[in-house]
Amino acid sequence: MVNPGSVMTPRTRKTLEAKAKEEGVSLEDLMSRQAREWSTLRIGQPDDTANLVAYIFSDEGSLLHGSIIDLDGGTTKGL
Repeated sequence: MVNPGSVMTPRTRKTLEAKAKEEGVSLEDLMSRQAREWSTLRIGQPDDTANLVAYIFSDEGSLLHGSIIDLDGGTTKGL
C-alpha cells in the first residue's frame, strides 16, 4: 500500500493559491513554508506517487510484499 503525504493536486494548488493571495506572499514562498511546517522535504507531485506505483508493479518491484510505503517526504517519523 502506498501512503502518500501532501500532493500538489489541482485542489491543493487552488487552496494554496488562495492562501498565498490572502497572506500577500508568492505561491512558492507559501509552499516552502508549508513544507517546513509539515516537516517534509517538499510538497509531492502526482508523478512521485505514479513513479512509485509503477515501480511496485514492475518486475523490479516483484519481491515487495505486504508493505506500507510512506511517500511523504519524511513527515512520518520512523523508529
